[in-house]
Amino acid sequence: MTEDAGDGSLTEITEGKTSVLVPSGNLASDHGPGTKESGASFFNPAMEQNRDLSVLMTAVEVQRRLEVGMTRAPISYLDGLSASGIRGIRMDLEANLVEELPLEILCNDWDLNSFHLILKNIEHSGAQNTFATNENLSMLMLDHRFDMVDVDPFGTPVPFIDAAVRAVKDHGILSVTATDTAALCGASVKACDRKYHARPVKTAMCHETAIRILAGYVQRIAGTHERALTPILSYSSDHFVRVYFRVRKGAGRSDEVLGGQGLIAFDSDVEWKLVDQGFQQGSAKKGIAGPMWLGPLHDKAMLKRIHDMLQEEQWQYLGAHKVLSQLVERMLVEVDLGPLFYETNELARHFSTSPVGMDVIKEQLEKEGFLFCRASIDPNGFRTDATLDVLEKIYMADPTQK
Repeated sequence: MTEDAGDGSLTEITEGKTSVLVPSGNLASDHGPGTKESGASFFNPAMEQNRDLSVLMTAVEVQRRLEVGMTRAPISYLDGLSASGIRGIRMDLEANLVEELPLEILCNDWDLNSFHLILKNIEHSGAQNTFATNENLSMLMLDHRFDMVDVDPFGTPVPFIDAAVRAVKDHGILSVTATDTAALCGASVKACDRKYHARPVKTAMCHETAIRILAGYVQRIAGTHERALTPILSYSSDHFVRVYFRVRKGAGRSDEVLGGQGLIAFDSDVEWKLVDQGFQQGSAKKGIAGPMWLGPLHDKAMLKRIHDMLQEEQWQYLGAHKVLSQLVERMLVEVDLGPLFYETNELARHFSTSPVGMDVIKEQLEKEGFLFCRASIDPNGFRTDATLDVLEKIYMADPTQK
């Protein structure tokens, strides 16, 4: 279905169980970060996986609150930069499953065209618990408090973080997306330094360090308000990184979280070490990255809840169901291992050999008693507690190298 919106045509799309109207011009690409045109509400089809995971996270959080006795209702959810309203409306129609603990969704956008589109989509979709505002997001977050806040901008989230960390109630969830991966991944070092007060190093693990730099920045801003933000789920795609944080109040908790930040020194794409007091500044051949969060990127209990939910028949409809199932299974294993991973092609380059198959690496490492799991961030990456010397032996002994 297509209709004239006055400033351009709208097309009906269905994502999950939700049908909304979006600008027809946004449907040309199903990958990449998209482009934001002046006067047009932004909708990116490539972010369906992102929104599917938001639905799951929200449904899991509602169920968790019910089980632990956090039954103050309704649960307030702010979709801060809503554009078409699709994320917030999907929360209402797909994650609002507990009658005694309903969600109340606020979709906000300062752009007037987007605001009118949100109103149109609330009516079009039949969402009963979704409302719209047309306010400056930072001012809105300074004036109100929410159980869950989503900040998903086109570009950097930095301008919104100070208000966002204060807008989330104790025990709530803040989710933050950044699409300025050129800065966070090291292609634009000065931009990262300027925005996130951290230095990136461009390596094969740059998407993980991007997540950790973003998390570290949000935690430091939260610390100035005596709030502790701990990642409960983090992931990246080619054009964005996203972190879900559990928010707790208290100076002591904040100090503990900030104590989990640090620097990583890179000698190459496969050689790194955490910087400690005895570190010599000139001994990092490729550079020093950070400060960044060095702790776990996920909460195992939340991952287990999401994993179990994905096994239920009622969630099979999600467009990214298969991808998310695989993603969460890898996260469940890697959460027990430390920061950073190895990339098979970079290891081959370092050892001057051909890449070794992932199954071979897994078999040999587990035979030697080491842990192994595929990296959720990179299809060619894996995590292990084995040293580089152990990996070199596996690469050099692989029959395909002879």
